[in-house]
Amino acid sequence: MTRQEILSNVFLQLRNAGFVYSKGDFARRLRYDPSHMSSAFSGNRKISNKVFARILEVFPQVNEVYLRTGMGCVLNATGPRLSAGSFAYSQFDSSLLTSLMAERESLLQNLDRINQMIDILNPRDMKHAS
Repeated sequence: MTRQEILSNVFLQLRNAGFVYSKGDFARRLRYDPSHMSSAFSGNRKISNKVFARILEVFPQVNEVYLRTGMGCVLNATGPRLSAGSFAYSQFDSSLLTSLMAERESLLQNLDRINQMIDILNPRDMKHAS
């Protein structure tokens, strides 16, 4: 089994288990540029041991033996799982939650700035010409 196939299988299992939502999400969680990971998925870029080590660090539920050999189960049996129709919060989701909360705060601050600019450019007490 090639490293590309192993990487693809790991991504698919993590996505099916609800740990990642897309290849872009997978890349961001690993702190890699999504285009870098896209090249790895397509076989245009060699997948280094560093990438696999990072996967194990970020997703400890991934079976290390599978990553090294392509044999066995992709995910460890003890890893948290999502059942159909439910959401199970785990410490693995903690970093994603922290990141999403920071992103939400940034978006809210930007929205406040936009609203202030709109108020400056279009004051409410200004009467429209009839």
